[in-house]
Amino acid sequence: MIDIEQEIQAVQADLELIRKGEEAWWRIAERTYRCTLGAGDVHTERSLGKINMKEWCDRNGFSVTSGNYYKAIWQKYGLHPGGDRPSWTEAYADIRGGTVGERMVESDFKRALDHASPEQVASVVKQIVRDHQSALEIAIDDNETRYAIQRAESARAQRIYGPIQNHLTREVTDSAWDRWQFLIDMGHKLDLWSGELNYVVPFLSQTENVDYGHRQAAYLKLARLVEAAIACRDAIPGAPFPDVITQVQEVLAALQAEST
Repeated sequence: MIDIEQEIQAVQADLELIRKGEEAWWRIAERTYRCTLGAGDVHTERSLGKINMKEWCDRNGFSVTSGNYYKAIWQKYGLHPGGDRPSWTEAYADIRGGTVGERMVESDFKRALDHASPEQVASVVKQIVRDHQSALEIAIDDNETRYAIQRAESARAQRIYGPIQNHLTREVTDSAWDRWQFLIDMGHKLDLWSGELNYVVPFLSQTENVDYGHRQAAYLKLARLVEAAIACRDAIPGAPFPDVITQVQEVLAALQAEST
């Protein structure tokens, strides 16, 4: 019969020896496997002196999760002494999934962001946007992330163009380059907004079970957005501009008609 007190004392001794080498980890794994209840006949195993995993871990001072890892490691590698046994670090990484360094990436990254300056966070965001397109696509699938991007765009627009709106009567001193850049930035925003609006069309069409007040509010806000868009469009010098795409399609259609 297992003398559980003796085994626990042995584990404690092994814990003291861990700093001297990883063999102690293998002994702890073996004892964890041998002294804890398995999936078999619990009554028979209890009669042998085995205890449940929680009690074993509590009395030895490590978590149940760690205890389960130790047991799985011995079951996979320790029960076959004739085979090539990996190092403890390799065995633990195999059962746990990933090396210690790989498992620490997420926590280290989060801790770094929590303590980073705004400039350092901005540098990381820029690198992600520029060099990790697939990660960016995954991120913007999240509604809250897209809304955060839109809020940042709106805040930037207010910061840059707000003073202009507040002083419409002042003399315009922006260079042609500044205005060119303004149109480029505006084009990027319009592409983003158009894509977002097109994306939500199917969802809007399925809101018949939402109360009238919220549907009306959304409708009126969209109407004001359309009015603002029309005002912006017509404010561009030279408007209205010909729809080049439509013109090209008409020419192609005419050429096709002549060829037939």
